[in-house]
Amino acid sequence: MKRVAIYIRFPFDSDGGLNIEENLKEFASTKDDWIIEEVFLEKNCSVKRTDKTELNKLLNKCNNKEFDIVLVKGIYHITRETLKFIEIEKELLDSDVVIYSQELDSEVSIINSLNERNVEALLSFLTSKITEDVARNDRYNEMQLRLETIQKMRWIISEGIVEIKEQDYLIHAYEILNEVEKEAWEYINTGN
Repeated sequence: MKRVAIYIRFPFDSDGGLNIEENLKEFASTKDDWIIEEVFLEKNCSVKRTDKTELNKLLNKCNNKEFDIVLVKGIYHITRETLKFIEIEKELLDSDVVIYSQELDSEVSIINSLNERNVEALLSFLTSKITEDVARNDRYNEMQLRLETIQKMRWIISEGIVEIKEQDYLIHAYEILNEVEKEAWEYINTGN
């Protein structure tokens, strides 16, 4: 029997991760020799958050040879950063643990593909992923600046530095700031 750990990284503190969990459990039940040992659900985990406690627990247990397979919805559920993914994959392979993607319905192995694929094609793929990672980080930094600007604007309004005499305009200004802030946080958490 293959001992399976499920790992889910979910950007919101909601029930969406539980839906993915049920879906992955159902998928695992279609594999004759798989048994789910543990589920690691990383809730409220944004792109930039580095303190992924559930991932660290999973990696420690894999290093102790407690699992044979790490099942994920897709490789981006481990991390969206390609180089970090390769680092995690290397650590798992050193412990004889494979990453299995439900979306691909196969093992994911960038490292082992170096022996099997055209190295030039693989380097091209990695370069494009790194470019995506950089663009994502640039957009994240832009959203962080927008959030800081929103906070400054709220402070300016609340301190009366910009005097707004009409209550309706003040309420409207806060509504606009709230909407922009909501969109910025949504982008930071989901990339959309």
